[in-house]
Amino acid sequence: MKKILSLLLSLTLILGIISVPAMTEEKPINVYLNGTALTFDQPPVMQNDRTMVPMRAIFEALGYSVTWDEETESIHSVKDGIAFSMQINNNLVFVNDQQFELDVPPMLLNERTLVPVRAVAELSGALVTWSDLANSVYIRNSNYFAAELEIENLGNITVLLAIGSAPYTVLNFCDLVESGFYSGLTFHRVIKDFMIQGGDPNGDGTGGSGTNIPGEFLANNVANYISHERGVISMARAQDFNSASSQFFIVHKDSTFLDGQYAAFGMVMDGMDVVDKIAETETDEADKPVTPVVIKSAKLLYDYDEEIEAFLAALEEETVTEEETEVASDTTVYVTTKTKTYHYSSDCKKVDSAKAMTLENAIAKKYNPCEECVK
Repeated sequence: MKKILSLLLSLTLILGIISVPAMTEEKPINVYLNGTALTFDQPPVMQNDRTMVPMRAIFEALGYSVTWDEETESIHSVKDGIAFSMQINNNLVFVNDQQFELDVPPMLLNERTLVPVRAVAELSGALVTWSDLANSVYIRNSNYFAAELEIENLGNITVLLAIGSAPYTVLNFCDLVESGFYSGLTFHRVIKDFMIQGGDPNGDGTGGSGTNIPGEFLANNVANYISHERGVISMARAQDFNSASSQFFIVHKDSTFLDGQYAAFGMVMDGMDVVDKIAETETDEADKPVTPVVIKSAKLLYDYDEEIEAFLAALEEETVTEEETEVASDTTVYVTTKTKTYHYSSDCKKVDSAKAMTLENAIAKKYNPCEECVK
């Protein structure tokens, strides 16, 4: 439990770039849990740049039982062995035997106890994002991320999103998907046997969402090992490494020369036939489809864990490479599947079976030679 909470707090720091901005009182704040809008008898409010929501409503929506101690003005919530304790006007929150400090303590407003939604949700194991475009908080407590693009007259493309390899990129993409940004936009650049590119509101490669994100790739000192193979989705950008915004591309044919230069952040799970159809469309001299290829809608998929597990299991069974590489005077053989790497060295005679990769790296090739062989 301690390890899980530590990781959650680390992730909160990593995602600090998507902190909640100040807003005017006139504009209502929306809160969504796994794609469903939550309703409150006391509307959410901002307090020191934090979104505050009714305590009982948010805890019960997350599956907790809730009790209120009138004498101590304390909140106690329990679910699956996780116990929260919070107190009005006290910045400390206790989760089982762990103590954490909140930016904003619980508060009373109109006879309702309000708590900071991000802190509560993240300490519960969920992921939280804020959308400037929709003025909304999005909470996700499903195990995996997947998105579906409905392409007008062609079908759907379902993409597995690798948040661990590219957290800023994935959460920015989720923000745009859930705010409806991509609906009605087009694939404005199509090059068969290379890639299809979309997500530009201008439709000509010059536009974006108005927000830029850090480039999560090796050339920008970020460890992202997802290779630009067929079916991988990645962010388009200008010359500036940190200029990616809303434009993305899906690789049609292996283009590994892009590795380390662009932020790959997922892989097509289903719908490569649709990608192929788009790649075959007639284009003009600027690689723009003569007949617009329209993203009719885009949405995140929840309760999709079984499909993703099956997809990952199939990837693990697939042997991608078997090659020999000269290392000094020694010959090292790597046998790499999509989720595991096996290393053989004649020097140490040791087989180093790497741990199964996390979801984030399940679609990445990553060599893990044993320590004896790299000395």
